[in-house]
Amino acid sequence: MTGAHPTVGQSNIDWGLVHTKTMTAIDHLYNLRFDESEKVCNELIGYAPQDPRGHFFKAMIYYYRHEVVSKSKNNYDRFHYYAQSAINVCENTLKYNSKDAKATFYLGGLYGYKAILRNNAGEQMKALYEGKKGLDYLEESVKLDPNNPDAQMGFGLFQYLTGKAPSYIRSAMKLAGISAGDLNSGLRMLENAAQNGLYAKYEAQRWLAEFWNWEENYNRSAYHWKSLSSQFPQNAWYHLGYAGLCISGYRRADEAINASKRVLALNVQEESKRAIGRAYNLVGAALFYQLNFKESIEWYKKCIAFNSDSSIVASAHWNAARALEMSGNRSEAMIYYTKSGRAASEYPVLDAKEIELLKLESVFRGGDYQRGTQLGGTYIQRTDITEDQKARALYTIGRCFYEAGNYVKAEEFYKYGIQAKSSLSWLQPYLWYRMGLSQAKAGNKSVAKQSFQTSQNY
Repeated sequence: MTGAHPTVGQSNIDWGLVHTKTMTAIDHLYNLRFDESEKVCNELIGYAPQDPRGHFFKAMIYYYRHEVVSKSKNNYDRFHYYAQSAINVCENTLKYNSKDAKATFYLGGLYGYKAILRNNAGEQMKALYEGKKGLDYLEESVKLDPNNPDAQMGFGLFQYLTGKAPSYIRSAMKLAGISAGDLNSGLRMLENAAQNGLYAKYEAQRWLAEFWNWEENYNRSAYHWKSLSSQFPQNAWYHLGYAGLCISGYRRADEAINASKRVLALNVQEESKRAIGRAYNLVGAALFYQLNFKESIEWYKKCIAFNSDSSIVASAHWNAARALEMSGNRSEAMIYYTKSGRAASEYPVLDAKEIELLKLESVFRGGDYQRGTQLGGTYIQRTDITEDQKARALYTIGRCFYEAGNYVKAEEFYKYGIQAKSSLSWLQPYLWYRMGLSQAKAGNKSVAKQSFQTSQNY
């Protein structure tokens, strides 16, 4: 029926059933039940061939197969093939009604995801071309139906991503006719879609979980990861997303372990195999940050034995080597260092001073700020440490106090770090920047502004 008027043969369609089946396909999709989702999408396409929903979500199945299962040429090509089928349906609708907000919305989304995959594959010019088409369709969709939160999801995504684009990409964006978007506007649109959207709300939440992490709003990122994990408990990547957040900015080692173990409790399937390998690695990292090196090593070894992802296995070899050396076993550590694939210059012998400093930095990353200030206080009393080691310790102590809410003490230790005669070029701007944050939190905004300005001078 391609090319036919979109209403031909659709007068007897139960649109309530189409909606219900679409939601079923979405539920399967985000629980990583790709075969079940595709079966429902095929039913939708057979039942309502001129409606974009079945076509759109069938394409999205292969977008996710490519992103979480295998970045194979087959998955890449099949996504673009099914995306083009959906585009054909939408363009056919626009031939008869150029103001169809639903068709322009789906076209914007399709070209947007095509652009994302093109960019990830290194096809920047194609990505910019398709990104511009997607942006134009989404702008039109929002104009036609400004109250449609699903359309705001797509437009908000473009606003944020283009606003976040680095300077070297912006010149190419300009040539393609794409202006840098507004980050805050993009986040607001995505939040609206996450709260009020129909078909795009979960996609909005997934992007928000990542974007808020980038913006260092870890509480908001955690909210979205936990919400997604609760709604789609079979999706290993949502649990893993939260575990990764807990290991990085959120710094909650115990919660990272619990979330990772929820991944490991799932049945091993093609869709979750890579996530399971990463979960082993994250448990090892969390235990490392708690200075439980013995158990940490065992989890890294499990990651290596599971062997699901070469990059993660290489990382696990490096992390296991670090844990072994921190435990005083340099000889066995060398076996793992060698298998990590890194150059020998990257793993010189760690002396006792460096090991103690790494313990301090690890405890901070694990979120045990009280222990961090205690270890740090003892460390800076040593008379045998270098100025660089002292400055790193002072910086980490300051961060512990800041995260614990003691902004005055944080500022004090950042000042000590600035006064230390460190040769580490990266450290000074960070000390000034973090001191500015502490001053702002303490209500000294004018002083904070000066600190931020100083941080920009390096």
